Parts: sequence; structure tokens; C-alpha cells
Amino acid sequence: MEQAGYGYDYTCDIFRDIGLKSPLLLLGTKEANRIANEVSAKRAMEMMNKLGSKLLGTDEQGLHLPDDLGDEDLPFS
Repeated sequence: MEQAGYGYDYTCDIFRDIGLKSPLLLLGTKEANRIANEVSAKRAMEMMNKLGSKLLGTDEQGLHLPDDLGDEDLPFS
């Protein structure tokens, strides 16, 4: 939920605002959400690091631009 912009407490408040108890089967526990968010953040960081390695050419493959696209065509070059 947090990756979509809705933290656990905020989501619980949405249900409380309309007079409902937060559904445990839908939301899980606060601790389970904390753990899931840590795992998701770790995976996202690993993916970003892997992407960064590809873009910087440190993954042994290097960055390969299309033949018709040169460095001068890229923004901020």
C-alpha cells in the first residue's frame, strides 16, 4: 500500500472515517505491512542498483544506445 501512496495508518483511517473497522483480511497487521514495505523497498533498491549498473556500464555489458541515437541527442549532455 505504501508504494501506492497509502500508508497503513492512513488506510485504516479511511475505513474509520466511514464508520467501519479496518478489515484485517484486506490490510493485514501493522507489523506485517512494515515487513512487506521493507522487503519491497529492498527489492526496489536492488532493481535501481541493477539499472544504474547497466546505465553506467559496470555490469560488463555496458550501455548500448540505438545506432541512430548519439550522446549529443541525450538530455543534459
